[in-house]
Amino acid sequence: MKTRKESTMDIEEKIKNFYNATRISEEEEKEFDSKIMDKIYDMQYNRKNKFKTQKLNIRKKCELVLPILILCFTFIFYFNRETSEKELEEYIEKEIVYLNNNKDIKVMIIGDFNNWSPTPMEYDGEKWAIRIKVKKNTIYTYNFLIEDDYTDGIPEEKQMTDYFGNSSIVFISH
Repeated sequence: MKTRKESTMDIEEKIKNFYNATRISEEEEKEFDSKIMDKIYDMQYNRKNKFKTQKLNIRKKCELVLPILILCFTFIFYFNRETSEKELEEYIEKEIVYLNNNKDIKVMIIGDFNNWSPTPMEYDGEKWAIRIKVKKNTIYTYNFLIEDDYTDGIPEEKQMTDYFGNSSIVFISH
């Protein structure tokens, strides 16, 4: 049986042999370093080329998309221009008058034609008036705000009652 010292020496010898057996020569080490560095350079080169390729792809896409966008905007502009000319023919100007000789009051009009947002009327010395553009053959309702108070319309005008019970003046544009 071996002593403890001998068995320890055997283990150390085995370790040295293993280390020496797996150890590579200086030439192999340089070759290994060279392969590693080549891989690193290849990775950097590929990354740069990938970025350049992406830039080129973006340019190609822009070259394709830009003419299409220009064409689309041209059609949109053309058709909108044509539509707006037709719409101009369908609109008429209408004067709405509120008869009151008091120039010191504030008179505004609200209605379908201005989305029920108060629009100031002008006093011309005899009456309060405003000119609005309305679509032909359309029914409109409106009312006056006198000093920011809602009126119940004018008795001489055609009126209708809305869902809230308020009277509004009605006109049909011709």
